[in-house]
Amino acid sequence: MNMIRKVFLSMMAAVVLAGTVQTAQAQNADFWAVNVNGDTLYYTIIGNNEVSVSSTDDLDWRRLQLSGTLVIPSTVTHEEITYTVTTIGSFGECNYSALDIPNTVTVLGQGCFSQCTTLTAVTLPSSVVEIQQMAFHGCIALTSVTIPNSVRNIGNYVFSGDTALRSVILPDSTAMVGDAIFGSCHNLTQPVYNSTHFMFMPMDYSGEYTIPDGIQAICGGVFEFCVGLTGIHFPASVETIGRCAFWGCTGLTSVVLPSHLLAVPENMFWGCTALRSVDITSNTLMRIGGGAFSGATALTRVTIKTALPPAVNSISLLIGDITFDTLIVPCGARQAYLDADYWNEIPVIEEDCNGIEDVDMDDIRVWSDNGRIHVDGADGAPVNVFNMVGHKVRNEALSTGVYMIKIGNHPARKVVVTR
Repeated sequence: MNMIRKVFLSMMAAVVLAGTVQTAQAQNADFWAVNVNGDTLYYTIIGNNEVSVSSTDDLDWRRLQLSGTLVIPSTVTHEEITYTVTTIGSFGECNYSALDIPNTVTVLGQGCFSQCTTLTAVTLPSSVVEIQQMAFHGCIALTSVTIPNSVRNIGNYVFSGDTALRSVILPDSTAMVGDAIFGSCHNLTQPVYNSTHFMFMPMDYSGEYTIPDGIQAICGGVFEFCVGLTGIHFPASVETIGRCAFWGCTGLTSVVLPSHLLAVPENMFWGCTALRSVDITSNTLMRIGGGAFSGATALTRVTIKTALPPAVNSISLLIGDITFDTLIVPCGARQAYLDADYWNEIPVIEEDCNGIEDVDMDDIRVWSDNGRIHVDGADGAPVNVFNMVGHKVRNEALSTGVYMIKIGNHPARKVVVTR
């Protein structure tokens, strides 16, 4: 856009605003100003002499007139007060091809550049700490993104639908990453992850895949419709998996979930029609989300290592929707599952006591009395007592149930404690 056209449009904007300043203030913007290349930008005061900047005051036709390079000033003065620009608001559906963002901006707001279809590259300043959801959604010309080490939070779907995106540089500092941030980015041909978060898997991947060591979180939806994925292997470091992580992975036949997983998320295996077995190896598992196994029509067996039944709701297990008919639980935990809502609808609940032998050791006598396990003949060998989820417990005031006892180098043995 040439300078004459920019000045004309700025003058027209000024004329329109002169008659509607109260309307503009009543919607989003508190005031407007013209930047160095002639674009009219709108500012909303967010406190502490800070403002958010956008290309519109809700009169949407104006944003479509802006093109070239967006230049956002670091400060703006209004009524003799100087404000620092710290947040980027709405520039959605703009015609900018490049961004010049100052080192004062800390937050890219929700959908701020969504559907900016002429934007080709993004390099953010080192001041940015948060990129909110859908910030660059649908930027179909965007080919490369560089995110600085300062960014701590990345919201859901930030780059989803950016079908030309080929290059991504990510920081290792990011603490929170949302779901499907690279959803439908079909030109990304390699997995995308940093030291802690796994964020993207190309849909056309085929075969088994091993998540890299050190990954703590697998973001939601990252394996959606990877129909060629036949197996997945997790490192022990994985603690969280996002919802719909394996949605539509019709090539998966069995999965062993990581040992420190805190929850099975919603719709995790939705539509995994070849999935026959799932082993949940975590001892601290708290919850199984709704529809976790929905549509997994071949599923017949789930093994779970948690002695206390995790929280579920009426659609977590979907007993009537699939052929899931056998649940394997830890030794001594069957009754707890029979007593738990929804779990007790599973036709077959069996205990797994493999690797745990009943107490029967030459020259060593083991018995329980009054909530305590007693050992004679250990000859000074250390004696440790564990509950059935593997946690070491104090050998006193034990409740009725099954425990494991480890005496020196002897194999673990099963002890039934009665009062």
